[in-house]
Amino acid sequence: LGTQSVLQAKSLSELLRTTIEGNNQLVEPFTYGVLVAWLTATFFWMHRMDRGLKKFDGLFIIPLFQVNWTLFSIIGGGIYFQEFNLFSLGQSLGFAAGIFMVFVGVYLLAPPPRMKHTGSESGEELINRARRSN
Repeated sequence: LGTQSVLQAKSLSELLRTTIEGNNQLVEPFTYGVLVAWLTATFFWMHRMDRGLKKFDGLFIIPLFQVNWTLFSIIGGGIYFQEFNLFSLGQSLGFAAGIFMVFVGVYLLAPPPRMKHTGSESGEELINRARRSN
């Protein structure tokens, strides 16, 4: 649902562009429906990010959220605005390769699993064990 904020923001920008070009969309109820949908989706996204940060390490959850948000924003926008209809085979392959590279990049940036403290070793021993494993 958070990625809907991107689609709604683009819809709002299109409605404002149309208004600036002389066809006033600010008198249409649809415009305000899109505005409410955008605010709702944005609030939902921020709420989920906050809950994720409370449950998981930020070094893990922020890249995970960001990759998913980016992927589904791109796919949702491509479908909703019919941007994929004009892709050639080369563009489709380039798009897939780009998405793959984003996932690989985030995977490589992800922190290693944390070392578990058994309780029987001192803090200094735990630090030395972590250094040896890297």
